[in-house]
Amino acid sequence: LVNTTGLASVSVNGAYSVTATSADGLCTTTASETVSSSLHPDYLPLVDLYNSTNGPGWTNKTGWLTNCDPCSGWFGVMCAGGRMTGLSLKKNLLNGSLVNSLGNLSNLQLLELDTNNISGQIPTPLIRLSQLKTLTLNSNQLSGRIPGSLSALSGLQSLELGSNSFSGPIPASLGNLTSLSVLLLTSNQLTGTIPNGLSMLTGLTDLLLGNNQLTGFIPAWLGGSFTQLVDLDLSSNQLTGGISGNLGNLVNLETLSINNNPLGGTIPSSLSMLTKLRNLNISSNGLTGSFPTSITALPDLSSIDLSTNQLSGPLPNNFDRLGKLLIVDFSDNQFSGSLPSSLGHRPFLFALSLGRNQFTGSIPSSYGLVVIPLIFDLANNQLSGCLPRSLTNLCSTIFTTIENNPGLPNGGDLDAFCETQAGACSACALTITTQPSAPSAICARGIVTLTVSATGSGPITYQWFRNGAALSNGGNFTGVNSASLTIVDVQANNQDYYYAIVSNDCNTLISDAIGLTITQPTHPDYNALADLFYSTNGMDWTNRSGWLTSCDPCGGWFGVECLQNRVQALSMSNNRLAGTIPDSFSALSSLSGVYLAINQLSGSIPAGFGKLTKLTLIQLNNNQLSGSIPSSFSALLNLEYLSIFSNNLSGSMPTGLGTLTRLINIDLGYNQLSGTIPNTLGALPKLTGLYLNRNQLTGPIPSELGSLTGLTGLGLSENQLTGSIPGSFSRLVNLERLYLNSNQLSGCLPSSLTVFCGQQVDISNNTNLPNGGDWAAFCANGAGGCPPCTQTFTVQPPASLASCTRGIVTIVVSATGNLPLTYQWFRNGAALSNGTNTSGVTSATLTMTDIQTASAGSYYAVVSSSCGSLTSTLLSLTVNQPTHPDYNALADLFYSTNGMGWTNRTGWLRSCDPCGGWFGVTCTGGRVTELRMVDNKLSGPLPNSINTLTKLNSIDFFVNQLTGSIPNNLETLGELRAIRLGGNQFTGLIPTSLSSLTTLQGIYLTFNQLMGTIPSSFSSLTALVEFSAENNQLTGTIPPSFGALVNLNVLALAFNRLSGQIPQSLGLLTKLLTLRVSSNQLTGPIPNSLGNLSKLQTLQLTFNQLTGVIPTSFSALNDLIYLEINYNQLSGGIPSFLGNLLNLSNIRLENNQLSGCIPSSLSTLCGKQVDISNNPGLPNSGDWAAFCANWAGGYNGTLTTTKTGYWHDKTVWSCGAVPQAGDRAVVQHPVTVAPVQLNQAAQVRLEGAGKLIYEAGGLLRMGQ
Repeated sequence: LVNTTGLASVSVNGAYSVTATSADGLCTTTASETVSSSLHPDYLPLVDLYNSTNGPGWTNKTGWLTNCDPCSGWFGVMCAGGRMTGLSLKKNLLNGSLVNSLGNLSNLQLLELDTNNISGQIPTPLIRLSQLKTLTLNSNQLSGRIPGSLSALSGLQSLELGSNSFSGPIPASLGNLTSLSVLLLTSNQLTGTIPNGLSMLTGLTDLLLGNNQLTGFIPAWLGGSFTQLVDLDLSSNQLTGGISGNLGNLVNLETLSINNNPLGGTIPSSLSMLTKLRNLNISSNGLTGSFPTSITALPDLSSIDLSTNQLSGPLPNNFDRLGKLLIVDFSDNQFSGSLPSSLGHRPFLFALSLGRNQFTGSIPSSYGLVVIPLIFDLANNQLSGCLPRSLTNLCSTIFTTIENNPGLPNGGDLDAFCETQAGACSACALTITTQPSAPSAICARGIVTLTVSATGSGPITYQWFRNGAALSNGGNFTGVNSASLTIVDVQANNQDYYYAIVSNDCNTLISDAIGLTITQPTHPDYNALADLFYSTNGMDWTNRSGWLTSCDPCGGWFGVECLQNRVQALSMSNNRLAGTIPDSFSALSSLSGVYLAINQLSGSIPAGFGKLTKLTLIQLNNNQLSGSIPSSFSALLNLEYLSIFSNNLSGSMPTGLGTLTRLINIDLGYNQLSGTIPNTLGALPKLTGLYLNRNQLTGPIPSELGSLTGLTGLGLSENQLTGSIPGSFSRLVNLERLYLNSNQLSGCLPSSLTVFCGQQVDISNNTNLPNGGDWAAFCANGAGGCPPCTQTFTVQPPASLASCTRGIVTIVVSATGNLPLTYQWFRNGAALSNGTNTSGVTSATLTMTDIQTASAGSYYAVVSSSCGSLTSTLLSLTVNQPTHPDYNALADLFYSTNGMGWTNRTGWLRSCDPCGGWFGVTCTGGRVTELRMVDNKLSGPLPNSINTLTKLNSIDFFVNQLTGSIPNNLETLGELRAIRLGGNQFTGLIPTSLSSLTTLQGIYLTFNQLMGTIPSSFSSLTALVEFSAENNQLTGTIPPSFGALVNLNVLALAFNRLSGQIPQSLGLLTKLLTLRVSSNQLTGPIPNSLGNLSKLQTLQLTFNQLTGVIPTSFSALNDLIYLEINYNQLSGGIPSFLGNLLNLSNIRLENNQLSGCIPSSLSTLCGKQVDISNNPGLPNSGDWAAFCANWAGGYNGTLTTTKTGYWHDKTVWSCGAVPQAGDRAVVQHPVTVAPVQLNQAAQVRLEGAGKLIYEAGGLLRMGQ
C-alpha cells in the first residue's frame, strides 16, 4: 500500500520493489526492500504512542521508527537485557492521548511523560505493567478520574499526576500501593476528603495534595506511623478543623505546607519536635493564639510564613538561634509589643515582612544589618521614635516600606529619610577597633579564643554567632555575650564561621566572620593529655599556659617535659587539678616521671599505669584518690620512687611490689590500706625508705624486712600490727629511723636491737610490749629485753638436689630457739615470694611445682627469732630434661587436673621415672600401660597430650571431678582395652576417635554430662564387651549398627534422652547379659528379636513410651532374672509363659495398659518381687497380693459372664477370654450364640441360671 506521500507499507513478509512514475510519465525510479516480521516485542506499542502523540512534531525524536529495535538509539528509551525498561520523554511536545498498547511493555519500570500536552484519560491497560516502579505524568492535560485500578501496580514507588485536570475523589485503593514513597497529586480538581485508605502508605517520603478542592479534617493518622515523611503539602484546599498536635511525630519532615485553608485553632507547640523542618508555611488560615516560641528551637528552619491569620501577642526575641533563617513573613496578623531585635541579627534575610500588625516601640538598630533584603516590610503598625541611622543600608532594597506608622517621623516616609536623613536618630559613636582572628592551627580537643574590641558611647553589648545562629553559653562555649568567645574541647563539628554583633543604645555593628579549620592531632601524646586536661577541670588549673592552644604538647605546654618529641615527664604538683585520671593516661608510653602531688585528684588509679613501663617515679601524694593500688604496678620494673601517701586508698598491698627490684623509696602512708604487709617487700635490695604509717594493716611484721640492708627509714606506725619485733631487724645496719609506735606489738625486745639505740626509734603505744614500748628504758638498762637464748638448725637442706623440668621439689629445714620462729627462703640471694608454682616461702618447708630450667640455683633459708637470725646451708638445685617418653604427658595430666590437690599423689614428679613408684601408674617394659586413680580428686580437663601414652591398655579415672570434653585424639592409643571415665563432670560429645581403637573391650562413661548422639561408628569395636553411658544427656537413637557388637555382654544407656525405637538388630547380640535403656524417650514396640538373647539376665526398659504387647519370643529367655518394663504404654495380656521362666526373681510391669486375666501359671512367682499394679485393664487393676492370696483375677479354667452379649465377645467374659473346649463357663446373663460357634459352646461345661440363645431363634439348654 502506497499513500499519497509515497510512503509504502506492507503486511506480508517478502521481497518488494516499488516503482514511482512522474505525472507526465517521462521519469521513473525503482526501490527494492526485503521485509521480515521479526519485530522487537516492544516495537509496536511505541509506534502506537508515536502516532497517537504526533511523533513528527516531537522536540526530539532521534532514532524513532528508523529501525526495528527501540533499544538501538531511540531517544528516551532505556533497555536492559534486550527489553525496554524505561521511557522518559519529559518536555518533548507530545500532543495527543496515551494508547492502550502501552500496557504491553511488560518489562517497563519507568514511565516519565511530564510536561507535555497529553490529554484524555489514563488507559486502564497500564495496570498490566507489573514491574512499573515510577509513573510520572505531571503537567499535562489529563482529565477524568484517577483510576483506582492503579492499585494493581503493587511495586510502584512513585506516582506523580500533578498539574493536570483530574477530578473526583482520591481513590482509597491507592492505599494498597504499600511500596509507594512519593504520591504527588497537586494542582488538579480533586474533591472529597483525604481517604483513610492512604493510612497504609507508611513508607511515604512525599505526600503532595495541594491546590485541589479537598475538604474535611487533616487525618489524625498522618501523625501516626508516617515517620519517613519529608514533604507534606496540603495547601490551597478547603480543609477545616485545626492543626493536629500529632504532626509533631513526623520527625523527618522538612517541608510543611498547609497554607490557604480555612483552618482554625492554635499552632500546636508539638511542631517544635520537627527538628529537621526547613520550610513552614501555614499562612492564610484562621489561626488564633500566640506565636509558638518553641519554633525558634528548630535549627534548620530557613523559611517561616505565618501571614494572614489572627495570631496575637508579642514575638520572642531569640530568632538569632535560627542560623539558617532566610525568609520571615508574619504580616497581616495581630502581633503586638516590640519588634524583636534578634531578627536584625540575621544579616542575610531575603525577606522580613512584619507589616499590618500592632507592633509598638522603636525600630531596632540591628535591622540595619540586614544586607539588602528583597522585601523589608514594617508598614501599618504603631511604631514610634527616631529612625536608626543603620537603616540607610536598606535604602536600595527592592521593596522596603515602613509607612503608615504614625509615631515614626513623617509617618514612616523612608524616601525622606534616605534622601535627607529626616527623622534619623542622633549620631552615636560605635567602632570595632580589633577584628577577631583565628589561630593558624587548631587541633581537635583544643581551645580557641576569638576576641573583638569596640569603642563607643554608653554600654556596649556583644553577641557571638556561629554560621548565623546566636550562641548560648554551655557545652563547650563560654563568653558568648562578652568581647572574647572561648571554645573548649573543639571538635570537627565546631568547624564553622563565627562573628560577633556589637551594639550600643543607637547603633549595631557586625564583626568580620572568622572561619575555623579543625585538624586532627598528629602528636602521639596529644589525645591522652587532652583527656587529662578535661578530666581534671583544666580550665580552672592554677597554670594552664599553652595547654591545647597548639597541636604540639612539646611546644611550651606548662609542666610538660619532652625528650625526642615524646612526653617524658608531667610536673603539675599543686596546680588545682580536680577530677579523675583518665584511662587513656596509659597511652603516654614514654613517660618516666609523674608529678601530680598536692592536687584534688579523685577516683581510682587506672590499671593502665602498668603499661607505662618506663616510669621511674610516681608522685601522687596529697590527693583524694580511692580504690586499691593496681596490681598492674608489678609491671613497672624500672620504678624507683613510689609516693602515694595521704590519699583514701584501700584494699591490700599488691604482693607484686616485691618484684620491682629497682625501688628505692615506697611511701604509702596515711591511707586506709588493710591486710598484711607482703613479705615480698623483703626482696627489694635497693630500698632505702619504706613508709606505711597510719593505715589499717594487720598481722605480724614480716621478718623478711630484715633483708633490706640498705634501709635508712622504716615507718609502720599507727596500724594494727601484731606479734613481736623481728630479730632480723638487727641486720638493718644502715637504719636511721624506725617508727613502730601505736600498734599491737607484743613480746620482748630482741637484744640485737641495741644497735639502734643512737637512732630515731619510736615503739611507744604498744601496750603489750614491756613498759608499753619504752625505748629509752631499753637502751638505758636493757629493760624489756629478751633473755639470752640460743638457736640452732636441727635439719639442714642437702647439699644438692636434682629434678626434671615439670617436677616437684620440696626443701625442708628445722630449727630450735626462742619462739616464735619465722622463716624466709632465698634463691641466689633474693627472697622468694609465694606464687603460682611456689609455696611455703615463709615456712619450714619450701615447695616448688612445675619446675623449669630457670628454677635452678642456690637455695637457703633464714630463720629468725628474738635471738636474731640463722642462715641454713646452701642447696644446689639442678634441673634436667626428662628422658622417659611418658614423663611429659603425665606431667600435663598432673597439672591439668590439680595434682597438688589429689588424695594420693605419692611419687608423682618427685623423680624422672614414672615407673619408679608413682601412685596409680603401672608399667611394662619401661612404658606406662595402666593409669588407675579411682576417687582421687582429679579436677579439671584431661590434657590432649594423654594421646602420647601409646602403650596404655587401661585408663581408670572413675569417680573424680574431671571436666571439659573427653579428648578426641585418642586414636593413637592402639593398645587400649578399657577406658573408665564414669562419675565425673565431662561435657561435650562422645569422641568418635574411640571407634579406631579396635582392641577396646570396655567403655564406661556413666554419670557425666555428655551430650549429642552415640557414634554409630562404634559398630567397628567388635571386641567390645561392655558399653556403659548411663546418666548423661545423650540424644538421638540407639544406633542400629550396634547389632555388629557380637561380643557385647552389657549395653547400659539408661537415664538419657534417647528417642526412636529399640533396634531389631540388638537381637543379634547373643552374648548380651544386661540391657538397660530405662528412663529415655523410646517409642514403638519391644522388638521380637530380643527373644533371641538367650543369655540375657537383666532387661530394663522402664520409663519410656513403648507400645504394643509383651513379645511372645520372651518365652525363650530362660536365664532372665530381672524383667523391668514398667511405666510404658504396653497393652494386651500378661503372657502365661512368664510363669515358666524359672530364674525370674524380679518382674516390674506396673503403670502400663495391660488387660485380661492374670495367668494361673504366674502363681509360681508369688514368692518373688512382682509388681503389676496400675494396669486398669487387669482384674483389681493388677492387685498381685490378692491374686497370690485367693486367685483373684486369675484364669484357672473358669470363666463367668459379666454382661449380656454375644458368645464371641471377649468383653462379655471375666478375664477377657472366650471359653474354649474343656473350660467351665458360668452363664449368669443371656448370651447369644452364632451357628458357627455352636460346636465350640457344646464342648464347654456350662453352668448357671442364665441361658444360651441360638441366633436363629432356637433355645439351647445348658450343657448342650
